[in-house]
Amino acid sequence: TENWVPTKGVLINEVLMPNMKRIYGGSYHAIKVQLPYYQKVIEKHVNGDIADLGCGSMPYYDCYRSLVKSITCADVNQNEFTDLEIDLNREFPLESNSFDTVIYADVINHVFDLNNLFSESSRILRRKGKILIFTPFLYWINEPPHDYARLTKFGLQNYLMKSSLELLSLEVYGN
Repeated sequence: TENWVPTKGVLINEVLMPNMKRIYGGSYHAIKVQLPYYQKVIEKHVNGDIADLGCGSMPYYDCYRSLVKSITCADVNQNEFTDLEIDLNREFPLESNSFDTVIYADVINHVFDLNNLFSESSRILRRKGKILIFTPFLYWINEPPHDYARLTKFGLQNYLMKSSLELLSLEVYGN
């Protein structure tokens, strides 16, 4: 993480703002709308040992790094920021009951086996642990051909219910 640089957002006076040096102009509006929500949820719920799964270039690292005890980053494509490679459609190479927080930031639409994702998430969480899911609904196809679904809040609630996870909060942003 010593080589980490902000991507989507950059903290300016403790406020997460779009990083105009690193985002595509067409993404500006969506990112400007989502960042305040993401920051608020991260600051409220992230703590302890976290797993940022599907982390990519860790766009929210600046928001959570001072709030946590340890960070494990994993993605389907190993990069300089990942601790391990992970396929979120298969069993996770992580120990059971090992995380207080799991973060999925704009990644579950790239997972085709959401039943596995939620089951494995439940397995790796400690008692009273939390999963933070940030996901777009209206957004152009992203990373084709690995863009599988846009869940409504009802679809998301259904997957959580089937996996025996308790829904603590669900916030819709951008109408």
